[in-house]
Amino acid sequence: MTGNIALIRACEEELVKSKGVIVMITSLLEFKSQYRVPEPGHVTYGAAKAAQDQMTKELAMEFAPKGVRVNSILTGLINTEAYDGLARKMGC
Repeated sequence: MTGNIALIRACEEELVKSKGVIVMITSLLEFKSQYRVPEPGHVTYGAAKAAQDQMTKELAMEFAPKGVRVNSILTGLINTEAYDGLARKMGC
């Protein structure tokens, strides 16, 4: 989260001047915990994604009056070798 905020603050003047757009990339799995296999590290991943979602909402409210849009792209699963392993663990 610190890196995201540092970058946004460093670019804030130009974002406002150009009426720019901030796009956060996060994960749909943040909202679909029933699809995740319990493993070490998931609590950290889920907490970070939830924090990023809330940060997006807060930044959207902060930047809207300045003409800057803030949105998220919530990615889903992508068919990779890692996904295949996860799907097998889930019995899919």
